[in-house]
Order: sequence, then structure tokens, then C-alpha cells
Amino acid sequence: MKYPQHTILSAILLGIILSGITVSCKRTPKDTSLQSQQKITYDSLVINEDIALIKDTSGPINKLSIHFVFPSTIKEDPVLLKNVQQEFVEALFGHEYANLKPQQAIDSFYKKYKEDYLSTATDYNKARAAGFEMQSWGSTYQTMRTDTIPSFKPDTLSFSTYTENYNGGAHGSHHTGYYNIDLKTGKMISESDIFKPGYKADLKKAIIAQLLLDNKLTKPEELIEKGFFDLGDLKPNNNFLVTKNGITYGFNEYEIAPYYMGLIKVSLSYSDISNILQK
Repeated sequence: MKYPQHTILSAILLGIILSGITVSCKRTPKDTSLQSQQKITYDSLVINEDIALIKDTSGPINKLSIHFVFPSTIKEDPVLLKNVQQEFVEALFGHEYANLKPQQAIDSFYKKYKEDYLSTATDYNKARAAGFEMQSWGSTYQTMRTDTIPSFKPDTLSFSTYTENYNGGAHGSHHTGYYNIDLKTGKMISESDIFKPGYKADLKKAIIAQLLLDNKLTKPEELIEKGFFDLGDLKPNNNFLVTKNGITYGFNEYEIAPYYMGLIKVSLSYSDISNILQK
């Protein structure tokens, strides 16, 4: 999604000016006719900073990158806007920030993140003074972002979050979250809102059946040979998008398959799950 290059100065550091940080705020109308009926516009807050653990620039660096896209207006309804913004904030930054406005949330998150990282400097300096091998204190990073997703329903706002971080070891970790907000209430849509009671067993069957189709297999045990875990314990994870043609689930690394298989998407058509959908 493209946003106009409109940059607004923002006090991300709570009054402390630090070098190497980029902050911008952008606004643009949603470019789909259905959601334009809701008069939704979006802003974005961006942080890009290399945080040095010690004053010596040869020491470890933590690269923090945040691109937070969120609604700034919704059909001139401040109450609905507050509820929706809270959902966006909580989805990206966590429950402890949910009651903060977007600017306050990113300020607070950044401040705590930096403090937590710099708090390890004492241990680093002690280890280096003692002559320990310092390769284990290599550079690290964290990337976080939200992305809006065009919705075919004017009363539903869908978006995703993506987080990637590396704190040492063989590889980093990645997580994608899918979210759908009911614009009548400003609250998240959950599985229990769209499925009938007792839906989980049939939903599990539908997910496994689609995985077989996607991988051109016929038997569930063949999925194990393909690299999947034993799906006997598979459970719907509430990580889904409501789309025009059905519901798409996202399973992150280690949920149903090893790390190397990455995010696994399973798209279920409405006809395939019609028996468990609420009318």
C-alpha cells in the first residue's frame, strides 16, 4: 500500500533527542470503495534506530524497526475510533499498551525496549573484562509492522501484524497475526462470532482436508512425510482473515510444522465450512 510522503515531526523519545531514529506520520484515505464509505483514513508512525549497547561502536548493535499503520479517523465517530485504535495498539505492542493512544503506545514501547536492551550492558562489560569470548554478544534486531488488508465487507476492517526478531542463535523468529474488527462495535471478531457452538472438530477436519489438497496428498499421514507435525492435536488458533471467498487461517512456525516451512496459510471456502457457519 502506498502512502503520500507527508512527514510530521513526532516526539518519540519522550523529550530525549537521540541520533539515528526516524519518525514519520502519514495520512491517506483507504483506496477501496467499500471502506471509503466508512470514511476511514490512516496514519503511520515509523521508528528506525540502531541502538548501541556501549559507547564503543565496535560493540553490539540492536536494530529496531517499527512501522505502525493505524486508523486516524473513522466516519467521524470518536468512540468507534478509540476502540479500533486500542485493538491495533494491543495487536502490535501487547496488552499492557492497549489503553494508550497510538503515539503514546509507540513512545512507551520504544522507551521500555531501549531500557531493557541497555540494561544488559553491565553484564557485557563484565564478561569482556573477564576475557570471555564475545561473539555470543553479536548484533540483534527486531522488526514490527501492521498492514491493512482490503475488506469486501464495509462493516469489517481487517489487518495483520508481522514481528521478526533475532537475539542470537541459529536463526530469528517470525510471527504473523491476522485480525478482523467489527466496525459496528469496534471489537475483534473471534471464531465464536462466526461459527456455531461445537465447531472445533469439524473445523479441524476442514483444515486438514485443505492441507491435503494444497499439498496434493490424499492421506493425513502423508503430511508428516511432507514435513508437517502430527496433526492429531491440531486446534484452530483464532488467527484468521475473513475474505470474500472464505476464511484464511495462518499457522506460524512450529505450530503445525517446523521452522523452515514458515507461515502456512490455509484458505477454507464458505461452501466447505457451511455446516458450522452461523447464519
